[in-house]
This record gives sequence, C-alpha cells and structure tokens, in this order.
Amino acid sequence: MFEFCSQTRRQRIIQRNRTERLSDLLDWQTLGQYYRTARRRALETTHPEYYSSKRRGSGSATPTSSTPGFRYPRPLSEPPSRPPSEIGDDED
Repeated sequence: MFEFCSQTRRQRIIQRNRTERLSDLLDWQTLGQYYRTARRRALETTHPEYYSSKRRGSGSATPTSSTPGFRYPRPLSEPPSRPPSEIGDDED
C-alpha cells in the first residue's frame, strides 16, 4: 500500500491502464477455463492409465471406456448443492 501511495500520478495512470488491458484476460470465466485445462492435463500426466491418447478430431485426451467410474472430485471451493427436498421449502 505504501508503494502505491508513493507512486506519481503518471505511474498510477500507467498501472490502471495495464490493469484494464488485462481485465479481459483475467475474468472468472477465462480463469476457470484455464484452471480446468491445467487440471485435466495434470491428471493426464499423473494418471495416464485413465486416458486414451487422443479424442478423435479434437486432439484432446478423454477418459477411456475401460474406466467408467473415474470422475473428477468436486473442488473444495464449490459449495454443495441443496437437496431437492429443501428447494421447495422456501415457498411456505
């Protein structure tokens, strides 16, 4: 914070302009796509037995049919969904 307050007006303007240019690249949707891609690649690297070499036409790996029960665990940051029985209780 002290470093930011010590900047000149011109330096703050340059920093703001850089931030605005990067904002399109760093929105939550784009970051989520990069996260999912990186996670998939990491799993392909660490557990290659669960993935075929390439998906036909797209060039990305997919789970093989020999392991139908393999699923990604839910991320810790994602809250659990409400059970269907609780969804209708708010109307009473």
